[in-house]
Amino acid sequence: AGYLGLARRTGPSFWESTALGRRVFSLEFKERNLELINLVLAQATIRFGYKHFLRTNEVPNAEEALTIISEAEDLSKITGSTIPRRVSTLRGWVRWISSMEMNDS
Repeated sequence: AGYLGLARRTGPSFWESTALGRRVFSLEFKERNLELINLVLAQATIRFGYKHFLRTNEVPNAEEALTIISEAEDLSKITGSTIPRRVSTLRGWVRWISSMEMNDS
């Protein structure tokens, strides 16, 4: 939620909704999902991953996702388990967005 600007950290374990978060989550289901998709696709890495899906009709596999991330971000600044988590996050968002597209027809 923080990544998308929907919430902000107020303490070590505490978050609160931002004005954007309150607005988005007050929307009806379909409008809320469309707004979430727009927010997610505003992130270059996810946008590149979704473009891969549009070209191939497949969620990027782990190797493809890593290539997409490395083209969008400076991986030299990322250590430990962050890269595998980002790969998983990219694939999860692309999978979710593509499922919304199919369910919306």
